[in-house]
Amino acid sequence: VRSRRQRQMCIRDSYQGALDAADNPEQFARELQKAGYATDPGYAKKIISIAQQMQSTPQYAMAGRTTNL
Repeated sequence: VRSRRQRQMCIRDSYQGALDAADNPEQFARELQKAGYATDPGYAKKIISIAQQMQSTPQYAMAGRTTNL
């Protein structure tokens, strides 16, 4: 029987690649998938696509914004 600490260390080791890629959102998503976080084989690709869409949304929202001065 593993102790709580041993289980935590196993989990941390599994996700070390994601932790190391924390400053790179695309690589972080890939590493999460590689560690077994998601069962969907397209998980990383979908997350990356959503993130890219979110990055472009403020530009579109601002383009249609009007001010009433």
